[in-house]
Amino acid sequence: KRKAFNLENEINNLRTQLKLKNIIDIDNKEYGYDLGVFYMDVIGDCEKLGDYIINVVEVSSEQKEKHKHI
Repeated sequence: KRKAFNLENEINNLRTQLKLKNIIDIDNKEYGYDLGVFYMDVIGDCEKLGDYIINVVEVSSEQKEKHKHI
């Protein structure tokens, strides 16, 4: 569980870094606001996917532990 918690924190930290970089890039006119919103939508979807994967791995690990003790 500790490993999943650490991975979750890494994902959240990366999302925060990308969000801040996105804001800076929009302010610097690297690309427009609309593209920045789309970019953050993609990042948000990737974060959700990572969360789902971590949840599946945690449940799978818990099930394996339960079967070991039966």
